[in-house]
Amino acid sequence: VIGGVQDPFDPNDNYLWITVGESIAGVSYDTDGDGEVNSPTTNPTWANVVSNAGTPINGSTPAPTMQFSTANWKEVGVLGGEALRTKTETIGDYRLGINTVAASAHDAYATAFVDSHTDPKVTLDVVGTAWITGKSVQNYLNEPNGSLISKTETPERNAFWVGGDRDNPDSAATFRVATDLNRVGSLVYWDRTSVTLSPCFSEAPYDS
Repeated sequence: VIGGVQDPFDPNDNYLWITVGESIAGVSYDTDGDGEVNSPTTNPTWANVVSNAGTPINGSTPAPTMQFSTANWKEVGVLGGEALRTKTETIGDYRLGINTVAASAHDAYATAFVDSHTDPKVTLDVVGTAWITGKSVQNYLNEPNGSLISKTETPERNAFWVGGDRDNPDSAATFRVATDLNRVGSLVYWDRTSVTLSPCFSEAPYDS
């Protein structure tokens, strides 16, 4: 919609209200639909802008159009963004793919190496390898210059875990890696330090 009264947003509406604020007087329009180009107008109706668009005054500016796409695209605008693919159609189920371009068909070059094979299948979809230190550098600015080996790394009890409660990470988890204990456990709480199984520590109903 161009001009007129603003339409408050209603999630139940089945249309989209768009306001064009820029002056578009540089294009002539067929304001009455008779096929003849009329004088420019600074506040044309939507029908004049799209349905009845006439010949541009300067002979080169095309009649305005509105276009949209439902295609998935790779991330742009950040260095290294070509390594990422995302899927954000469903809120609460956003997904990130890293190096999923390796799974693309060769003819995907025509679509910036985006096809059904590059869509991330799960929340974090990595095609390749992953290195996780499981330790944190807690005060980087006070650490010496040099690579990570010269810095103080703090091992973590919850360095990596699966199947736990993110709001209570010390509760039982299906799988837990504790780098402060150099142990890996299944179905364990964070404080099961007295169990001496090595390299695993575990909780009932079974040992690993």
